[in-house]
Amino acid sequence: MAGAAGDRSLAAEAAIYDLGGRLVRTVHRGPIARGLTTVSWDGRSEGGDPVPSGVYLLHFSAGPNNTTARIVRR
Repeated sequence: MAGAAGDRSLAAEAAIYDLGGRLVRTVHRGPIARGLTTVSWDGRSEGGDPVPSGVYLLHFSAGPNNTTARIVRR
């Protein structure tokens, strides 16, 4: 079980949303190692289509920690 005592991973999710709050793509869901981690997005939607230029929100949660950041697609 991710996040169990002695386990070095956490249950995590990273998802991209448009400014209207609609899910664009989930880029990670599942266990993630504790510590510094890189998650990347190729600028495509869940369906594989390129999304338009603009501002998007990245929401990342891992265990009890949550953060949201603005990202710009050019």
